Amino acid sequence: MFINELKKLGLSTAEAKVYSSLIKDGDASATQLSKRTSLGRTNVYEYASSLENRGLISQYEKNSKMYYRVEDPSLLKDMANEKLRLAKELNASLAAIYPNLEDMFNVNSSRPIIRFYTGERGYREVMEMFYFDNNDTEINIFVEDLDNYSLPEPKYRSSSQRNGLFTKLYTNSGEIFAEYAKRDEKEHRKTLLLSPTVFPIKSNMIVSDDKVCFGEIEKKNFKVTLIKNLDFAIMMKAFCRSLYLS
Repeated sequence: MFINELKKLGLSTAEAKVYSSLIKDGDASATQLSKRTSLGRTNVYEYASSLENRGLISQYEKNSKMYYRVEDPSLLKDMANEKLRLAKELNASLAAIYPNLEDMFNVNSSRPIIRFYTGERGYREVMEMFYFDNNDTEINIFVEDLDNYSLPEPKYRSSSQRNGLFTKLYTNSGEIFAEYAKRDEKEHRKTLLLSPTVFPIKSNMIVSDDKVCFGEIEKKNFKVTLIKNLDFAIMMKAFCRSLYLS
């Protein structure tokens, strides 16, 4: 009873058995606890002592025998809150050093980082990488059909313009191509129409900084694979420049 839940709070399996027995079946001596829990009587003293030190149980004398009883279970809430506090501290500590750890890993590893992102949360994380945390001066976006493409949310486009991030938007088709092209200067963008016979765009793609992502980049159906590797990104950006200048 409640063994797994009590273990999550930091109790051992044996301690959880002793505590569970006391709160379910009432006060008991070490001998009675041994029978209830199938734990050795000598070991019961050890586990009970540990629980007593945490304030979860106490002992009292009755008819010249020592008995154990549980204390107010609200103490378990205190244990849970303490674990939450420590978890928050640990998470904050990791968040503070993680960028440095990742940078050191990338410097000392030739392996690309490959991650998958889906849904609204994935959309936000990827857009923030490309538009908020971007050290590049341009972003290359490939979409097969411009008519089925939705521009990034306004906050990302505003960030792009504030930070001087120039957008190169490549597409194979789209009845609204002329409309996009008219707004290029205002949007700090260049929209280019590529022949599908010369360069067929089979997957939507974003290339910038040290990242390349491809897949479904529309927010409502967002599902992409992101590759973070400087050498690969440099090669892809060189390819994009050749398309842009051709």
